[in-house]
Amino acid sequence: MIFNLKRSHKNRVQSRENPEIEALISQRESLLQEYPHLRELQGEIDSMLTTTLDPLKRSEIIFMLISDKLNELVDVYRDLSELTMQTFVQQ
Repeated sequence: MIFNLKRSHKNRVQSRENPEIEALISQRESLLQEYPHLRELQGEIDSMLTTTLDPLKRSEIIFMLISDKLNELVDVYRDLSELTMQTFVQQ
C-alpha cells in the first residue's frame, strides 16, 4: 500500500510540466478568460498539435497558423483602406 502511494506521488511529480511551461500555460488560461472568443483558435491550435511531438513540426504548425491569421488581417486591412478611400473621395 505504501509502495503504491509513493509510486502514485512519483507519477504525479513526473507528469508536472517545467515551471516555465506551467507559468506560460497559466498566462494562456488568463488570456483566454479575458478574451473568450480566442478559445476557438486555441482549440484549433491544440487539435493540430496533439498529434505532433516533433518540436520543429510543432513550430511549423504554429507559424502556419500565425501566417494564416496574418493574411486574414491583411485582407481586412485592405478592405478597410478601400472603404476609407471611397469615403474620403465622396466627401
